[in-house]
Amino acid sequence: MSKKKRQHLQRFRQPGGGDGNIVPAQRADVGSTVTIGIDLSKLPVPERRYVADVASVVATDDIVHLLFGQAQVIGNGGKLRSMLDIHVPAQGIRHFLQSIESHTMPETLTSLRAKLGQEGRGLYEITEEPKETFSLPVNMIAVAISSREACLDMYYADTFVMSRAVQGVGRLTADPVVRISLPSAVLLAVIAKLESLRDSLPENI
Repeated sequence: MSKKKRQHLQRFRQPGGGDGNIVPAQRADVGSTVTIGIDLSKLPVPERRYVADVASVVATDDIVHLLFGQAQVIGNGGKLRSMLDIHVPAQGIRHFLQSIESHTMPETLTSLRAKLGQEGRGLYEITEEPKETFSLPVNMIAVAISSREACLDMYYADTFVMSRAVQGVGRLTADPVVRISLPSAVLLAVIAKLESLRDSLPENI
């Protein structure tokens, strides 16, 4: 009898969340740089869902790897049973940090740091990749926080789509990639690491 394969990367469907995958895109020219602004709340909720209890960040050349894992509950060595490797370009990280620095998010983060900082939840030291490791490209990230729980909705617009948006087409098609549920303390550690990397990330060309 064949063994049933465990599904750590789950699919789920939720009604609503936007009109297809097309959203209005606003172009802004700042010097020689072109910035595209969109409202991620208008996009559908990602069907795939991953529950993470640990995370790490690794920067390599133009890509920042956001690593999210599920630690073994039973067993020795604290190994991971699965891991999600999210490939985010440097510009995507900058946009993510800019988005959480706007509106009321800074107040939320400051409050959470004051309440959770003393718990000492840091990034997980990953010494080897588990057999079940999934890699996904992402260049847009939305975040939500409620007390001790947090959520990251991740989206990807490919190079052809971004090129058309830069040319002023006026709309952008983005694919929902995955929703990651994780403890707020882990998210705070990820954000702190990304903030420390910001100045060393390569500039957009």
